[in-house]
Amino acid sequence: MTKPLLFTAFALLAVLTALSCASGGPAVEAAEPAEAQESAGGTFDLEGIWQGVLEAGGRSIRLVFRIERQGDGWQAVLDSPDEGVSGIAVESVYLEGRDVRFELPMVAAVYEGEIDQEGGRIVGAWKQGGGSFAVTLKPAEAVEKVRRPQDPEPPYPYREEEVRFENARDGITLAGTLTLPQTGAPFAAAVLISGSGAQNRNEEVFNHRPFLVMADTLTRRGFAVLRYDDRGVGDSEGNAEAADSRDLAGDAWAAAAGLLEREDIGAVGFIGHSEGGLIAPMAAVEHPEIAFVVLLAGSGLPGDELLALQSRTILAARGVGKAQIDVIDQANRRIYDVVKAEPDDAAAAEEIRSIMKSLGMQDSQIDAQIRGLLAPWMRFFLSYDPRPTLRELRCPVLALNGSLDVQVPPEENLGAIREALQEGGNPNFRVQRLEGLNHLFQHAESGQVEEYARIEETFAPEALELIAVWLDGVVNP
Repeated sequence: MTKPLLFTAFALLAVLTALSCASGGPAVEAAEPAEAQESAGGTFDLEGIWQGVLEAGGRSIRLVFRIERQGDGWQAVLDSPDEGVSGIAVESVYLEGRDVRFELPMVAAVYEGEIDQEGGRIVGAWKQGGGSFAVTLKPAEAVEKVRRPQDPEPPYPYREEEVRFENARDGITLAGTLTLPQTGAPFAAAVLISGSGAQNRNEEVFNHRPFLVMADTLTRRGFAVLRYDDRGVGDSEGNAEAADSRDLAGDAWAAAAGLLEREDIGAVGFIGHSEGGLIAPMAAVEHPEIAFVVLLAGSGLPGDELLALQSRTILAARGVGKAQIDVIDQANRRIYDVVKAEPDDAAAAEEIRSIMKSLGMQDSQIDAQIRGLLAPWMRFFLSYDPRPTLRELRCPVLALNGSLDVQVPPEENLGAIREALQEGGNPNFRVQRLEGLNHLFQHAESGQVEEYARIEETFAPEALELIAVWLDGVVNP
């Protein structure tokens, strides 16, 4: 699947979760793409909609394959409606006897199954990142649309502009949507900065579009709002895989600089969610023109400490015993230390491989984890401490987090943010924990990641109201 989570627990948390949920799928050798073939019970036609549910780590994710006949073979795409992802190309569809294989190189995954013609289904496994997860596909007439009642619908009582702006340093052009009130220019403007992973301008995750909802709310309240596609996503240029948070801070500043050149825009500030809460202070410290910063579930801890804390928090919330959590925590910390200390990828990979092999992990699982751990973004993130930057912030700051956030636990992170702002002598800041909200600022029961898709609410109204009132007090004192 795509990586929609704004902060993802790397290394052993993900792998051991996969190991605990794994089930073997039938081994299928790749056949030549072929026409509908004779199975044990006769000709089996793949054409149509096939839906199954992947259960992993406490999460239930629907997989929907849409298959059409094309000549003697088939053309297919994969949708993940619970994650708001559609149209993932299935590069190859194989059918040999009763064995079916779908190859999806875009997400480094394979589905392998066996036709149960009597039951009218395909019994198999989704294989990705070293894990194997049982998924039975059944024909479906249609796929139920996920309800997201906060999504605004046109006509809007404000204007929309499609805009482009250039990050001259990196030589890329990014694209986004600027919403502006009908009257009252010049407008105070907020640039929205998304969390980790390549996100579109709406920060779309689990079919939620929090930046769309936020932009609609704030623009109705008199603010201009710019939300943009991350580099390499949608209409924006660039390579997300080669970028780290410093590069993304350059993109955020390019967005703000473009707004500052407009006659209809006055003060400009940042609203950053999750990793965006790291990026916003980076850009604001370098550019004193920034009028305010809002940190939504932003981290106040060094990256390695945050991921270790995140792992422990998620596992504890899932009922994992302390002894097992301690084993995972110790291994994670050893791996993070290797990533931080060893700049050579080959040497680091060998050290990490040794640690993971000692725990009985398979090579395919190890390879997938190493690729993520040694990516430029992760190398920077694990070593980055946001506190020195926060101490330098002089503009007004609002830092919010939900009490049920298991990805950026509020007590430790809000405490670190408050302390850093105090130590730096910031004259105008507010730090607040919002009861009952999770990492996405939804009202939640446990805060666990698997709830995100099931919750219809996209962004708690009281959190949106708090942001709007605070912004108004900053730009219209």
